[in-house]
This record gives sequence, structure tokens and C-alpha cells, in this order.
Amino acid sequence: MGDYIGIDVGKVTLDVCFSDKVTPLSNSPSLIKKGVQEIKKNRDVELVLCEATGGYERTLVKALRAQQIPVFVEHANKIRAFAKSKGLLAKTDRIDAQLIKDYASTMKPTS
Repeated sequence: MGDYIGIDVGKVTLDVCFSDKVTPLSNSPSLIKKGVQEIKKNRDVELVLCEATGGYERTLVKALRAQQIPVFVEHANKIRAFAKSKGLLAKTDRIDAQLIKDYASTMKPTS
């Protein structure tokens, strides 16, 4: 079984969570491409999950699919409801990235 990766997508930054470590990455096409190549090279990925963010996730999703890395874009309300069910009310990019990873590994969404 592979890793679940949660990515909190922002206009400027992606916060990538794997193995309970959160790493920031610039949300630019060239750095996304490098980051996706590193993910593919160094990890056995079960699923990458991010929230729908009004389009800021599109370059990331396209790059992941180009490398045949399984990716799912989830509605933000479902992840927020998951957070509330766990009693998590704090909201930062790092916490959200971890929460998205936890959601992916618990819910195992499929397209």
C-alpha cells in the first residue's frame, strides 16, 4: 500500500503533507513540475488529495495526472465536515495539509 498525500492549495503556495511532514512549495508551473517528479521518484503513492480552490489546483492536478499519479480533488465542505467530526477547529495551511492527508487515508475517495 502506498502513501496518501494531502495538499493544501493556495494562490501562492502549496503545502504538501506526507508521512506527517508538511513541506511548502511555490504554486508555479516549474516548481510544481519538479515537486511532482520528486513525489513520483521517491514515493509509492496511493492517492494525492487536494481541495477544489476555484482553479488554483489545476496546474497541480494536470502535472500529477501527466505523471500517472492518482489524484482526487475534493469539495472543501466535505473536508471541513471531516475536521469538525474530529474536533479540529483551528485552520492554518499546515493543519489543513495534514487534515487533507488524514481525510484521504480515512475516506479513500475515488473518481
